[in-house]
Amino acid sequence: MSTCEWSAPTTTVGPAAVEAELPAGAFDVIAYSLGARLAWELPGATPRVRRMVLGGISPREPFGAIDAAALREVLAGGEPADPLTGQIGAMIAAPGRDTESLIEVIRGLAAEPFDPREAAPRIPVLLVAGRDDVVAQGIEELAGLLPHGELQRVPGDHRVALTGPELRDAALDFLGRD
Repeated sequence: MSTCEWSAPTTTVGPAAVEAELPAGAFDVIAYSLGARLAWELPGATPRVRRMVLGGISPREPFGAIDAAALREVLAGGEPADPLTGQIGAMIAAPGRDTESLIEVIRGLAAEPFDPREAAPRIPVLLVAGRDDVVAQGIEELAGLLPHGELQRVPGDHRVALTGPELRDAALDFLGRD
């Protein structure tokens, strides 16, 4: 498949496929960023999800705000037009990454916007975001959709929040509750 043929549904693994790989019984989910966006709908597809910790997730389609040409310019060393484009550029520019394919992934995701109201989880969910995370701006809106949701802010931006001990500690505390 060439990058021109990419679209979100062809690369996402459906809930049934995820569930088939797990041992029997209830399970917890920890997901971050795009993984959190994809996990959002999992409890609606299987009653086996007990609790979820979702970090770095936005109530809006962040990729819809990314201009591919502006992103390419950032990857070539130019100044980002906005903080989100700069953040995305930094994430996909790591050594060894196929940045052109990742730009096409971003375009594909933007074509099928995330609408959290369609499948808000009804189970206990901890939302976690870095205090300086421009990707997760508006995460408070997601918390408002969750009948059993909590929101916790941790230090850092999108990348620092993921690697810091505060997110790990919050997740372990939340999932360890009875």
